[in-house]
Amino acid sequence: KDNTGGILGYMYSAITQVQNIDLENSMITGNNYVGGILGYGGGQYLTSNNNQITGKSYVGGISGQTAYSWTSNYLETNSCKITATGSYIGGISGKAFSHLQYVNVIHTEIESTSVNAQNVGGIHGEPTGYGISYFQVKDTNIMSKGTNIGGILGITNGEGVINYGYVQNVTIEGA
Repeated sequence: KDNTGGILGYMYSAITQVQNIDLENSMITGNNYVGGILGYGGGQYLTSNNNQITGKSYVGGISGQTAYSWTSNYLETNSCKITATGSYIGGISGKAFSHLQYVNVIHTEIESTSVNAQNVGGIHGEPTGYGISYFQVKDTNIMSKGTNIGGILGITNGEGVINYGYVQNVTIEGA
C-alpha cells in the first residue's frame, strides 16, 4: 500500500528518467507516498488530469514525495481531487526534496480529513530545503481539519526561495 503511483510506485535511482507523461481519468489509492504519477520520485513534463488520489500521508497530485536531486519541472495537476487522512498533502507533492519550476495546480480540490493532519498546501505540504519558481495555484480549494494550511505551502523549514508565482481564486479553509 505504500509507494503507490499511477505510473510508478517508487523511483529508486536518480538515473531513471520519467518524462512526458499525462495520466487522466484514474483513481489512485494507497497508504503513504501516494501520487497521481509517482508514489516516490520526480520527473519532468508530468500532468495529472481529472484524477482521484487518496491516501494517508505524503499524498500529492503528481508525487507523494519528490526525491533528492531529481529534477522536477513542468508539472501540472488539473481538475483532480486529492484526499488524505494524515499529513503532508499537496497539489503537486506531499513533501519535496527537490526544487520545482514551472508548476501549475488548477481546478483541484485538496483535502485532509483528520484533525491530526499537518502541512497541507496548494503545491506542497512541505518543501525541505528547496524552493519553487514560476508557479500558479488557480481556481482551487484547500481544506483541512488540522494545522498548517496554505495556498502554496502548508509549512516551510526556512530554506529555499519561493518566487515568480501567484495564487488566484483559491479557497483555503481550516477547521
